Amino acid sequence: MGGETPNNFWEIPADEWGRVVSVNSSGPFYMTRTVVPHMLAQGVGPNNRRHHQHEPPCTAKVAHPTALPKQPMKPWWALASRELEGTGVTVNVLVPGGMASTDLIPEDTDHQRKKMINPEVMQAPVVWLASDARTA
Repeated sequence: MGGETPNNFWEIPADEWGRVVSVNSSGPFYMTRTVVPHMLAQGVGPNNRRHHQHEPPCTAKVAHPTALPKQPMKPWWALASRELEGTGVTVNVLVPGGMASTDLIPEDTDHQRKKMINPEVMQAPVVWLASDARTA
């Protein structure tokens, strides 16, 4: 959604909305649900998630269609972290702090790429979270 696709929430096609919700809410749940049993069997493992949000949806000027479906995951990560407490498996959420300049953002969008975050800023923190150094 973006570019020539309408960003007014009432103009978003239902199938597109379903895809966005599936990717941003159901996707992380299913991915985590798949890997955690393997981590529990090993007794250790970082369960790393990347989350992006350029401003809280409740204060944004428009109902940003990709930020809203991510909101249910925030309390879910906190609950998952509590459930995994004492197992050796941790839940880490990495927030880059803004919209990333990726191929997912169409060129004809109203957003200016020079104001977006370079996705490479995520590399070092993700590598660190996945390493043994995070527990030192």
